[in-house]
Amino acid sequence: MFIVVEGPEGAGKTTLVRWLAARLLAEGRPVVTVREPGGTPVAEAARKIALKSQHDLSPAVELFLILAARADLVARVIRPALAGGQLVLADRFELSTRCYQVAGRGLPADAVDAALQLATGGLVPDLTLVLDVPVDVGRERLRRARQETAACSRRTGGRPGPASCTLMRRDPRRRCKTPRGARSAPRRYN
Repeated sequence: MFIVVEGPEGAGKTTLVRWLAARLLAEGRPVVTVREPGGTPVAEAARKIALKSQHDLSPAVELFLILAARADLVARVIRPALAGGQLVLADRFELSTRCYQVAGRGLPADAVDAALQLATGGLVPDLTLVLDVPVDVGRERLRRARQETAACSRRTGGRPGPASCTLMRRDPRRRCKTPRGARSAPRRYN
């Protein structure tokens, strides 16, 4: 099973992935955790260029770097783990790409979707959990933790949060949303 946790910066994605992995491992379930972009030497190199470059990257260059990272992660880690019967938990996947590159950077949705299809070989999560917190709450969480927001978050002006909700509703088969500010159980969109 392939489960992805999505949401804006500071929503708690990494915390939730770590918690879920610990719970599943404690139950004896084989789990692999990955983060996007990253997870392999090639993917980490592409991540560094895409997110920490001193150069002003065009939206297309940024997309191709992110998708190069994803293609390598899917081929070297995610698909082999799934084939081996392991559960894969990912901190971000295709929804983040759609939000940042389509809603945030203005690339055509059809082109981004086609590139995603090519990079992942059609792999889609079995379940995507979306942590929905206001952008300002996420930024405050990051500030308090003395973490930097990713360069792409600054370039898009915080738009991926609301955009993720819009894009999430486009393909409701796999999506689950945690209401803003709530500590209740997520709602499944069907």
